[in-house]
Amino acid sequence: MRDAMVFAILVGLAAVAAFCSLAESAIARVSRTKAHHLVQERKTRAARALLRMVENPAPHANALLLLRLLVYVAGTVVAVAWALERWDGAAEAILIGGLTPLLFVICEAVP
Repeated sequence: MRDAMVFAILVGLAAVAAFCSLAESAIARVSRTKAHHLVQERKTRAARALLRMVENPAPHANALLLLRLLVYVAGTVVAVAWALERWDGAAEAILIGGLTPLLFVICEAVP
């Protein structure tokens, strides 16, 4: 794998994970009262969809958590495959032990 391609893939995966964290936070932050007010005020499909999400956030939150988990696994696999091409087996252990916590900090704690 080329270094630039691997870097682009990892940045893209980190962006998807960060988006999932932001979306989960946004769903949790919007109150039912605010969603009801938006439905009454705007009467749009988006407002009704937001109300449905706020009234029953579990399916949406579970989908976001699953997607984020898949992104973490994919990022780890890509990074380890890249490291194995470039270095010996020691890099594998370093990346597995270091990349997942790094992704957690960048994509979970920062947003």
